[in-house]
Amino acid sequence: MQVMSPEILELSWITIRGYGLMIAIGVLLGSLVAKREARRRGLHALDEYFLWVAMALAVAGFLGGKLVYVWTEGEWPESLEREAIATFMRQGFVFYGMLIATVATLVLALKRLKLPLRESFDTLALGTPLAHAFGRLGCFMAGCCYGCAADLPWAVTFTEGQGLNGVALHPVQLYEAAAELLVFVWLYRSVRPRATFPGQVTLSYLCAYAVIRIGTELLRGDGNPLAWSWSSAAPTAGSAPAGITLSQATSLAILAVCVPLTIWAKRRAAPLA
Repeated sequence: MQVMSPEILELSWITIRGYGLMIAIGVLLGSLVAKREARRRGLHALDEYFLWVAMALAVAGFLGGKLVYVWTEGEWPESLEREAIATFMRQGFVFYGMLIATVATLVLALKRLKLPLRESFDTLALGTPLAHAFGRLGCFMAGCCYGCAADLPWAVTFTEGQGLNGVALHPVQLYEAAAELLVFVWLYRSVRPRATFPGQVTLSYLCAYAVIRIGTELLRGDGNPLAWSWSSAAPTAGSAPAGITLSQATSLAILAVCVPLTIWAKRRAAPLA
C-alpha cells in the first residue's frame, strides 16, 4: 500500500495537512470525553474552566514535546527563514516529553482550582488514549515515526512523507493507534466502572501505554535515540533499534513505579460506592 502526500487540501490561502487535522480531531474527541466525565464525577470547577485548563495543557505539551525532541535529536531550524521555522515548529515531538510537561502543568492547575488530584487525573486520563490514537493516525499520514522495513502484505510505502520514502515499512503508527483505541475502550468500559481507588484509571493507562510503547519501539525504523546499545554500528533508516530506546527505558521506569503502586493501592482500598 502506498501513502501519498501528507497534504489533504491545499488552497492559495491555507494548507490542510493530515497530521494537524488528526491531532485536532483527537484533541476534540478526548476533550469531549473528559468534559463529560468531569460532569459525571461532579468536578464542577474542572467542567467550568475546562477550556482554560485544556489550553494550558496544549501549550505545555507542545513545549515539552518539542524541547525533549531537540534534546534527544539535536535538531534546530535549518535557517531563520519563515518556512524553515514553520517546518521546525510543526514537526518533531516526543510523547513522553509532552506527558511530563502536561502532568506538571495539570498539578499546578488543579491546585489553583482546589480540585482533588487523583479524581481529576482519572477524568483527563480517560480521554487521553483516544486523543493519542488520532495523533498516531496523523503521524501515519505525515510519514513520521515510521516503522522498520518489512516484507508483509500490509506493509506501507510512503512516497512524499517526512521520513523514509520508497521503502516498504511496518505501519507501526497504525499498530499503536489501534492499540490506543483498545486501551480507551478498556478504560471506559471496564476500568472506570470497576475502579476501587482514585487514580486507578490513570495508573491503568500509564501501565497499558508503557507496554504498548515497549512493543512498538521494537518495530520503529526512524532511529529513535538509544538508552543502551548492543551495536557500535550507526543506525540506518528503516532498521530496527539495535538496543533499548530511550522511550523503552522510560516505559520500563513507568512500569516499575506504577505496577507496584497499583497493587498496593488495590490491597489497601475499600471498593468505591
